[in-house]
Amino acid sequence: MDINSLVSIIIPCYNQEKYLAETLESVSRQTHSSWECIIVDDGSTDDSKDIAIKYSLRDSRFSYIYKQNGGPSESRNWGIKNSHGEYLLPLDADDLISEEYLSDALNAFKQHPNARLVYANADFIGNKSGQWNLKEYKFQDLLFGNMIHCSAMFKRKDYDQTLGYKNNMLFGLEDWDYWLSLLDQNSEVIHLPQILFHYRIKFNSRTILLNKDRKKKYKKMKLQIYINNLEKYDSPINVMMLINIAYFLSKQLYQIKKNVRNIPRIFK
Repeated sequence: MDINSLVSIIIPCYNQEKYLAETLESVSRQTHSSWECIIVDDGSTDDSKDIAIKYSLRDSRFSYIYKQNGGPSESRNWGIKNSHGEYLLPLDADDLISEEYLSDALNAFKQHPNARLVYANADFIGNKSGQWNLKEYKFQDLLFGNMIHCSAMFKRKDYDQTLGYKNNMLFGLEDWDYWLSLLDQNSEVIHLPQILFHYRIKFNSRTILLNKDRKKKYKKMKLQIYINNLEKYDSPINVMMLINIAYFLSKQLYQIKKNVRNIPRIFK
């Protein structure tokens, strides 16, 4: 692995004018200089476009793409499709990376050439502060909950062996779903001990479940993850998970039948 390899940083952006400049500044300060940063404007209606173009004019390593709103999965895939790097790093438009992230991650790949994924320790910024105590990675644990944040580095050649980020993950958890498609129990994953990723907590973050509607969407996305990755849930240890899925589906079917019975009969 050439330590000077080009890294493509993919930033999906939807109405993040408040934070986007700070995020792009964190990219521009990387000690590893061989990178490109593709900002995918997912139909923003604020001044995100102006900020992205300003950085593109200042530094040719930044580029701006506009597309109609389609969600973060579609934006990430679109950015990757239009990128050129050997390595890929997704980054949300309100999060930050420390200046050593790219160089440290590439060094990890150099030391572990068979690794599928490298991610760093993280902390919180915004409405919450302190270290993010990420559970140590084990693939069997990943099946039941995500311990890898969204900004992990992986190889393009490995991405090309997957279906990418799935568009049916409309309400979040698309990163967890993608890690499951990228990894298996034999995959080598490197967790860097240093804090190099800074995850912004906002009162309106998708991952903060403030009401019943968001809780329902979260449950739907967990179910979608299981459906998207059923081949990974085929060992005896996962039988209970499949039972839970079947139970959830039976409840949904019951509700559908109940709703159908309540539809007024307008035809004799």
